[in-house]
Amino acid sequence: MASGDGPIDAVFLAIEQLTGMAVECRDFMVHSVTLGKDAQGEVMVQVEHEGQIYRGRDVSTDSAAASAKAFLNAVDRILAVAGRKKVEVAK
Repeated sequence: MASGDGPIDAVFLAIEQLTGMAVECRDFMVHSVTLGKDAQGEVMVQVEHEGQIYRGRDVSTDSAAASAKAFLNAVDRILAVAGRKKVEVAK
């Protein structure tokens, strides 16, 4: 269970707790990509981990869900880079 300054902050903190990944959110943007009652919003998030910047993005009619998926996308990128570093060390 995580709490934050709002629902998006709480989601980000919960993901950090679940993954064990400590990141610093550097930028967070939401903008509409469609119009109308069922408009879709695009979320772009930029996080910093160990001095490197990683980005994530998602589109959904649910901005909280898109935020969570964008944040997870950035965390996945961190893990992918970490995996490549482990492979390079093993060579």
